[in-house]
Amino acid sequence: MSAPLDFNSTAFYGDIDGMHATLRELRAQGPVYRDVNGIWGVLTHGDIIDVERRDTIFCSGQGYRFVGAPGEQDTIALDGDEHAEQRRLVSRRFTPKAVNDLLPAIHKIYDELFADFLDTG
Repeated sequence: MSAPLDFNSTAFYGDIDGMHATLRELRAQGPVYRDVNGIWGVLTHGDIIDVERRDTIFCSGQGYRFVGAPGEQDTIALDGDEHAEQRRLVSRRFTPKAVNDLLPAIHKIYDELFADFLDTG
């Protein structure tokens, strides 16, 4: 990796091949990486699971992105029981069966949007 990494950079995420090459290199160096903004990137699946399960140490409620949003109440910004409660509200709608059941409606909407796009050039 030639330059310090910025996890907030759209250029980093816009170059998929480059992003994956950089993440492979970082994983070879260690399980975490701190970018130029001070953001910690957890780089291995096992470590990500560990972080997700220890919300008393690694908490999203104090900010999960570089620019904080105090009082944010969406699921990713909550920890512990509050996170679990919100997640339970929507999780059954995202099972493989539930998503599969929506495919006819998704295809219909897609076909209508695509047809409109083709008609307008």
